Amino acid sequence: MQLVDFKNINEKIPASVATIGFFDGLHKGHRFLLQQLVKFAVAKEKKSLVITFREHPNMFLQSQPTKKLLTTFEEKINLLAELNIDYCVILDFNQEISKLSAADFISLIHKDLSVDILLIGYDHRFGHNRVESFDDYKKYGRDIGMQVVQIQPFVMGKGLEISSSKIRHLIQFGNIEKANTLLGYNYFFSARVVRGLEIGRTIGFPTANLELLCEEKITPIQGAYYVEVSFENRVFRGMMNVGYNPTRANFSENDPVKTIEVNIFDFSENIYGKILKISFLSKIRDEIKFTSMELLVEQLKKDREQCNSTKK
Repeated sequence: MQLVDFKNINEKIPASVATIGFFDGLHKGHRFLLQQLVKFAVAKEKKSLVITFREHPNMFLQSQPTKKLLTTFEEKINLLAELNIDYCVILDFNQEISKLSAADFISLIHKDLSVDILLIGYDHRFGHNRVESFDDYKKYGRDIGMQVVQIQPFVMGKGLEISSSKIRHLIQFGNIEKANTLLGYNYFFSARVVRGLEIGRTIGFPTANLELLCEEKITPIQGAYYVEVSFENRVFRGMMNVGYNPTRANFSENDPVKTIEVNIFDFSENIYGKILKISFLSKIRDEIKFTSMELLVEQLKKDREQCNSTKK
């Protein structure tokens, strides 16, 4: 896949079949649309082209709240690169772009990106204020010689429609397995190992305290999770706690610091400062407040047994 910055196009892109979207998470619904894109392009003997944004448009539109993300820009590009797409054009959402009408935008990509066929998801809207319909898009395309095609939604059993917002909600509230089903892969984030209080190693459960590389990534609700840890081309299993320092000796209710810490099974290397990729497999339980260190250790043993008995 050739990555192209719209602001710095050095050579004319060949005639293409394109689609546009932010594609946060690149979930199964997105993949279905992009598979149709590649099929259309092959059938029409044209190049496949994806237009996406570096940052979510809501980051620019001050009237709308900033969303937590399923994927960073780099993660999204890496996932797109796996789908046999010819070109990915990066468009910065700015004042100029935000004021373009749908007709102007269609004309722009036809002229500057050689888009002959534009595929649109069933619920996708673009252009200033996003007030126009698919029939409007078809007319604007027809006026300049571009075909605009609407792709029907990808629906999983029992009519379940997929959206990034739905997956964000599932992850935020700890419904990891359902979120992974809709994504088509295990939700993940990358984090750096930082110094903690090192209480875990004194009770037989050493933990790596983590600092997210991207604060915009969603983290699930407080609790214990079964996870996969990728480190230097090796993969380990482990259990992660997201919460308010439940392993601290004083178990203080006044501790406001939310932490993410992972116990990696069968692992004893020094990894301070290293980057880990954490993939979530399932939620084990809610966060529990323990009255003694002994009760904590007993529960951690149960958690580990539960993880080891689960096949993923």
